[in-house]
Amino acid sequence: MKAKNKVFFGYGEMMQKMALIIPYRNRKEHLKIFLTEFPEKIQKISPHVQYTIFIIEQAEGKLFNRGKLLNVGYTLTQELLIISAFMM
Repeated sequence: MKAKNKVFFGYGEMMQKMALIIPYRNRKEHLKIFLTEFPEKIQKISPHVQYTIFIIEQAEGKLFNRGKLLNVGYTLTQELLIISAFMM
């Protein structure tokens, strides 16, 4: 089974690259838990997926703008990596 630019979780015949974009602001404990638990869970679900986590932090003093942070994260991934799938 071949598919371009798709991730089939649980199927080992394809190795994909995934960018995981995390909009972040003032949730240090939540981020710590996520970064501890996510690698183990993704390894169980789809051990052949290579992933990079981008934590995009917003500057203090402004309203939280999740959409803008996701756009910034997407732009960064386009400059740095060749990605098959995005998780936001």
